[in-house]
Amino acid sequence: MESPTSRPPADADIAPYPASGTTEATLPSEAERGVASAQLSSALEELECLCERFGDLDLLEEARAAREPIEQNVLRMVALGQFKRGKSTLVNALLGTPLLPTGVAPVTSVATLVRWAPEPCLGVRHEDGSVEEAELDRLADFVVEGRNPGNAREVRLVEVGYPARLLETGLVLVDTPGIGSTDRSSTERAYDFLPSVDAGLVVLSPDPPVGEAEVSYVRELATLTPHLLFILNKVDRVPEVEWREALTFNRRVLADALGRDPEGVEIIPASARSAMEDGPASMAAVRERVEWFVERKGTRVRDELAERRLRSVGAKLEARLDMEARALEMERRELDDRIGELRSTLEVLGRRTERAVRSVMAAVGEIVTAAGHELLSDMRTRTEGVAEGLRRMLDEAPPRQSNAAVAERFDRSLREAMGSELDAWWDRQGREVTKSLLDEMDRAARDLVEARREASDWIRETFGVLLPEEPRVGALKESRDFYRRVEGVTPRITVDLLRTLLPRRLYRLWLRHRAGAVAAQALEMGAGQLRGDLLYRARETARGYTAKLRAWTLAGTDGLTDALARAAAFRADAERDTEERHRELRAMSDGLDLLLERTTSVRGVDSEFETAPHRVTGGEGR
Repeated sequence: MESPTSRPPADADIAPYPASGTTEATLPSEAERGVASAQLSSALEELECLCERFGDLDLLEEARAAREPIEQNVLRMVALGQFKRGKSTLVNALLGTPLLPTGVAPVTSVATLVRWAPEPCLGVRHEDGSVEEAELDRLADFVVEGRNPGNAREVRLVEVGYPARLLETGLVLVDTPGIGSTDRSSTERAYDFLPSVDAGLVVLSPDPPVGEAEVSYVRELATLTPHLLFILNKVDRVPEVEWREALTFNRRVLADALGRDPEGVEIIPASARSAMEDGPASMAAVRERVEWFVERKGTRVRDELAERRLRSVGAKLEARLDMEARALEMERRELDDRIGELRSTLEVLGRRTERAVRSVMAAVGEIVTAAGHELLSDMRTRTEGVAEGLRRMLDEAPPRQSNAAVAERFDRSLREAMGSELDAWWDRQGREVTKSLLDEMDRAARDLVEARREASDWIRETFGVLLPEEPRVGALKESRDFYRRVEGVTPRITVDLLRTLLPRRLYRLWLRHRAGAVAAQALEMGAGQLRGDLLYRARETARGYTAKLRAWTLAGTDGLTDALARAAAFRADAERDTEERHRELRAMSDGLDLLLERTTSVRGVDSEFETAPHRVTGGEGR
């Protein structure tokens, strides 16, 4: 008999996708894509040769890494989202086998890459760079939070080889730690993996629908890759009308976050669990879309990534070539002075950066501490009101209702009242608390933008060299999740098995007597939970934001001092011809300019999943 909750989406839920924007007829042919890839590969080889000629080993390594997407012919499609959305189960369903560990509690604590291999195998990359080979049945020892708490084994990532048909064309499926769990390090590792995403499978679920943490995560993800497929997993666990409502809500929220029309956000309903238990039908639409994407867009996505890397390395090389060329024109004493001044300038920039970061973290603690004191004081004034509500509930309970049922109603009323009071406080004070926190981060951003501008201006005026332009860290408009509704905080403190043996009237009198103390305890516990949650979320947000600010502030400065030192060593060697080195640098600079000019751009060609041949409809009009 069919479950009253829901059924997995069937073929009737899949409608032909209307043409919009780039159509199948306008997509580049295989031959055209092959030519573009060959030109890009050739440019990358030339860039590597230029870095090698220049003698900068760090840039040489970056240039070699830029070739990896094309050389290895891999496309990393990453399952992303909040913890317990079913990411691991989704990857298993796509593979058609229970390869990755799953469970009731948050499981995945380390990114797990699954690529094609003729035989199952497991490789573990540790933070120190070492690689450990292990049997596949030990996978859980490295990636499951319970077996590797807080990543005590210091695992950077795990690579699984498996002979799945879906992976034969170079697709690599990646399972990531979920955001928003109580394990802060898991959330940090989830964010740390974002720059490595070529395409994303963003996993949502109907209950709860997409939240603030996920919206911020998706917004950041979209700045790194436009290739996102949204999946509404676990639709088998709620009635169809509910998952369709959730689909509509999620589509609207994501459209607002991404700046799109809601009709332009596709969300595929699916049930990864049903696919594993009953067969692949409930994942057919997702699998079809993934296969289509890899076949029709995989090459372009790889090319896009390689080209972005090429231009990043090219900008750094250009700055260092200019820096050394300018340095060769200086007198020896002036050059020595300039080297010292540059080092001093970069040290000042680094100190200002760290000072700003420390200031933000200290301010976060002060703001949350003050808010916590105010919250606790406010909850104490609400105690009698909550207690009176509990007493009214007891008065309204049916006279013949059992003690156990009355206790259940008492607990439920207590939890609802506590949640209502906490939500009300947040409605009154949360906006101001959040504004104070965001103002501190915005102030740090302004300070560091000014610090970078001053350093960049000095370098330009002194050497005539422009630091490579870096996309600025956007103004933080909202937190990842400063506050989530507190649910299930209060323990079942009123259920006393011995007391339930009392006569009904005496038991209710006892509960009435206990109402004031229980309300006070619950509100204090709730205030503590909210304060702790706020502190965790605020620190997490500030930590992530300042980390991006730090990286942005110092971006492009690496190697400049080395370029000056190389010029100084050249000048000090009487046997070396400075003019000859000048000609070499000019030749390398000219070669780099030509390389960047003729590189075939692969950007701008329908960069999303939306032009796939089908889409799943749901929500409005259904």
